[in-house]
Amino acid sequence: MNGQATSASRIIVALDYPAEPPALAFVERIDPGQCRLKVGKELFTRAGPQFVENLAARGFDVGKSLCERDKLALARSLMAEAEEQRVDLLLPIDVRVGASPEAPEAQVTGVEAIPADAMALDIGPGTERLYRERLRRALAVFWNGPMGLFENAAFAEGTLAVARAAADCPGFSVVGGGDSVAAVKQAKLENRFDHVSTGGGASLEYLEGRSLPGVEALQP
Repeated sequence: MNGQATSASRIIVALDYPAEPPALAFVERIDPGQCRLKVGKELFTRAGPQFVENLAARGFDVGKSLCERDKLALARSLMAEAEEQRVDLLLPIDVRVGASPEAPEAQVTGVEAIPADAMALDIGPGTERLYRERLRRALAVFWNGPMGLFENAAFAEGTLAVARAAADCPGFSVVGGGDSVAAVKQAKLENRFDHVSTGGGASLEYLEGRSLPGVEALQP
């Protein structure tokens, strides 16, 4: 892997194998060449660019969904790396779609049937159940990034459902990043996590193994 950054992408990594340290589950934006697959045995993707690009890379029609076509090769490399390392790459099985981000209501459809005139803007209820079941087995959670366009109430339920599932995780739980914190507060769950911080980007860079100037300055 060549370590290309993809700032739009977010994934969940759920590690539910007690024999392997550390056990993590997170929704994240992360440099593909770093710790993404090295810390987890399951990857979850949301109903945003990461999901759309993985779906498009597999030949599915994604309608009007935002899709960075120049990232399709990166999506294919992610899938190949996951298979090579025996990591379960979990894509949404259904999504909530709308004609635009301002759509007043959502329609649920399978990922194989996204209408040509619609955008995938949130994960669907089937995916919520799938992710909830996997998160319940995780030993720890690090979350950065909503599941969809939670600012629009029509597309907020996927994010709120994952927030509730992550809050129920019996392990150590961290929420990082402004959007994630806003979603957790919207769900009134901020007191259910062990640590909540708006410093999402820096946390992800730290997980990637990058040097952080602020941290370096504190070193003896």
